[in-house]
Amino acid sequence: MTNKLYKKMLTTLFLITGTFVLLMMLVNQTFIGKALGKLIDEMLVSYFYDETAGIGVSIVDWPRFKMFFIIVVIVLLLLISGITFLVTRNTLKKELGELGKAIPEFMKKDDRELLEEYPELGYPLVEVRNNHQLAEELYRKETQRTKDMITYLAHDLKTPLASMIGYLNLLCDIQDLPLEKREKYLAIALEKGDRLEELINELFDVVRFDLDSMELHVRDIPVQLLLDQMTEEFYPMLQEKQQRVTLDVAENLVLTADPEKIARVINNLLKNAVYYGHVGSEIMIEAKQSAENRLIIKVSNEGNTIPEKELGMIFEKFYRLDKSRSTKSGGGGLGLAIAKEIVHAHQGTITAESKEGLTTFTIELPILKET
Repeated sequence: MTNKLYKKMLTTLFLITGTFVLLMMLVNQTFIGKALGKLIDEMLVSYFYDETAGIGVSIVDWPRFKMFFIIVVIVLLLLISGITFLVTRNTLKKELGELGKAIPEFMKKDDRELLEEYPELGYPLVEVRNNHQLAEELYRKETQRTKDMITYLAHDLKTPLASMIGYLNLLCDIQDLPLEKREKYLAIALEKGDRLEELINELFDVVRFDLDSMELHVRDIPVQLLLDQMTEEFYPMLQEKQQRVTLDVAENLVLTADPEKIARVINNLLKNAVYYGHVGSEIMIEAKQSAENRLIIKVSNEGNTIPEKELGMIFEKFYRLDKSRSTKSGGGGLGLAIAKEIVHAHQGTITAESKEGLTTFTIELPILKET
């Protein structure tokens, strides 16, 4: 647009100058021109009589001529500059108006004509359009995720609630229900109530872990003790599927982190390993210090191999690897997403790989808190 404007300014300047010269030539041939010439002669030419030669002599008054020339040049420059400014301003205003109308169309489609007409704006406009399209795509995906969240959680909340209400109604309606069945129904209702509480907590997690910042309360954590405690908590679930956990932890490992949040990461990975691990399989947990002074924790389980295309999606919110899994064993698809958020808040990384029936989640964390 700048080069185009410069060209128009120069063209306008030449046109104005040419028009002015032509106008002066025409004026010179008229009565006004003759009168103006006579006035200039009286101002710039001095006449006197040379007695020696006996003739009248006329000479140019050069000081006056120089002053007159300077004044004329200044007036011409001011006049041409003023006209050029007005014409350029109107041209620029018109160009900006046309550009303002063209940009919205350009944002919707690839308009080569606009880039060719305004090459200086090409790259910035393309970048703005690409960023705009990317933002729209992200907004569309986030909106879809929100809809999926509502669908998933509404279904998951409804299922245990309906079951709990059904068993409680049985207890109220059948007064002479045998004690054994009454205890069984109460146990089922309590189980569904616990499940409902768990899903409600996950719903709150959606809000908590969507925040840009996560407050960490860090302190030194003995890694061996942490993993031992987490394994003990899973004993009933492990017994149910006849699974076992083997620990391979280097001695004297100490991690500076938020213990509750790191425990939640390990809890989510262990829960995932139990759910997807084969009956009677082994879950392996390994912890060691890397050469780069980072803590590496690996949680592996024996189960079905995760397809490569799904490995990149398992850390997304509300994503379920096995969509047919019952709500009794499955969560709302938040466990791994929350684990990722926590690990990133600790300046760490979490990855997954799955080959030949062995799935391994790897966490890398700084051992010492950054100051």
